[in-house]
Amino acid sequence: MMWWQFGVDSRQKNTEINQAAFERRIEDRHNTFDRRISDNAAANASILLRVRAGERDLNEIETQFCANDQIRNTNLGQTDRMIALLWQKEFGAPYPVTTYFPMVCNRKPDK
Repeated sequence: MMWWQFGVDSRQKNTEINQAAFERRIEDRHNTFDRRISDNAAANASILLRVRAGERDLNEIETQFCANDQIRNTNLGQTDRMIALLWQKEFGAPYPVTTYFPMVCNRKPDK
């Protein structure tokens, strides 16, 4: 077909056809991305629920370890006080305290 007969240059017609095809491809890709995003959102919601449940369970376990550490630190502190008392009585000098009780639980440190 001779586009010049209708007052339209063939390069202009090809440009318009290419532009329309380009816009259709962009629209198709946009729709594909929208569909993928909605599919991923649904899939991620179930994964997020499982992750949150795991975090909750791990927090409970960590809290139990924290309670165990507090009891252990209390017992070790009492033992150190008894040793320091006996050391002071025996040697007349203060016991060199080297005890360190790290915080290994989920509590935030006091400020």
